[in-house]
Amino acid sequence: MTPIYFRGRPVMRVESDIAYRKAGSGERLRKPEAWSFHESVLQQLEAAGARQLVVEDLETGRTYTADWGTFVAKSFALDRGAGPQRALPIKYWRVVHGRATSAPVSTGPAWEQAAQQLTLWG
Repeated sequence: MTPIYFRGRPVMRVESDIAYRKAGSGERLRKPEAWSFHESVLQQLEAAGARQLVVEDLETGRTYTADWGTFVAKSFALDRGAGPQRALPIKYWRVVHGRATSAPVSTGPAWEQAAQQLTLWG
């Protein structure tokens, strides 16, 4: 497991080439509707060998997945005052209704089971 940091605190992790993120209320872009990642986070994800992105939206209970290649090809740059980011519009994400797991951000059996299940979809 490789933790991914933003401003000194862990915000994601990469396990077996799958990057996991739990997003709280207000973290999804509304216009355009998209998931974004800071450039420094993306650099760490690339260095860790991430090939699939998984975002669990804690507000809606939906889980979003996207291939790394799709993110690289279809994302756009933005900076809305929090530093440079790249965002992938929602239309490029696969949506799973329901949460991947109820486990906390740290590793554990529930995340390992979710990772095994998610690899079957992509």
